[in-house]
Amino acid sequence: MTDVAGLSFPELASTLVSKGELCRTSPFDRFLKIFLTSFASPSTTIWPHMKQVRSLINNLWRREDTTLSPYLADPQRLSDVIAAIQAMATYKFYKLSFEEWADRMSADKSQAGKWKVVFLEHPEFFRLDSARVRASLVWRRQFPKRYDVDEERVLTAAEYRILPLEQQARVSRVPLSPSDIKALVDTAVNLHSRALEHRKDKRWWVALAGAAGGLLGSVIGTLVG
Repeated sequence: MTDVAGLSFPELASTLVSKGELCRTSPFDRFLKIFLTSFASPSTTIWPHMKQVRSLINNLWRREDTTLSPYLADPQRLSDVIAAIQAMATYKFYKLSFEEWADRMSADKSQAGKWKVVFLEHPEFFRLDSARVRASLVWRRQFPKRYDVDEERVLTAAEYRILPLEQQARVSRVPLSPSDIKALVDTAVNLHSRALEHRKDKRWWVALAGAAGGLLGSVIGTLVG
């Protein structure tokens, strides 16, 4: 790291830029390099860099809107994810159509489109079948398909093989245990919390960039005034 002790601000700016201390590609480093470069050589680079600063800040604001986490896309999203986990983990049939899941979770088949979005936007928990018309819980799909929904017990492989086809349609995957469901719900809550923290951090950086851009504008006005 360059020794910057005793340097004035313009000298510090010039030193950091020329020594390549700010050569990383993160948005903050790019902004800081533009900011410091303006101080290092104000007579020749102020206005071009001011344009870059404005463009970078605008891009960051746009990215704030376009990279929103699915957990923050809807105020009810976390509760919807938790409801889907609980219903899909315990219902006797592990895989249903969107309309059937909507009926079980909302008592309203017309909300099938809403639940399809939830399933699609949260692949960490849910999967669609190959035809893309039915959904299931990822964790439950890992269990063998040998759970007799009528007898409420797991069949042996031999018992399953001798079942008639109509009876095999009454065989599903074993429901999850309460501890398994708790683990999934805790994961959803943690992911939601992390999304909130990430949005806070992002807004802090954008606010900082805006404030620094305003400071830079004031300095430029002083220099050229």
